[in-house]
Amino acid sequence: MSGNSGRCFWQTILLLGGAALLYVTWRQPDFRATRTRAEPVAPSPAWRGNPGNQVFHTVGCRYYDAPGCTTRFRRREDAIRAGYRACKVCNP
Repeated sequence: MSGNSGRCFWQTILLLGGAALLYVTWRQPDFRATRTRAEPVAPSPAWRGNPGNQVFHTVGCRYYDAPGCTTRFRRREDAIRAGYRACKVCNP
């Protein structure tokens, strides 16, 4: 193996007289190029609400990804306090 993908590789040198010498070269991987910081992943909101009809939905609802569901809530109580009512399909 050669290049940055291999950690060690074999090299063969032919000496005069037909004899061959085999040696291994160990290379440390370059972590500077591959090391990245993991971005914190924000938890997806469990509830989404439609400001047009004031109805909120949970993740499994067929209306959760509707284009009108633009308001996001972390808790069910937050949606109710904001004046939204629960969806009659998913009944969150």
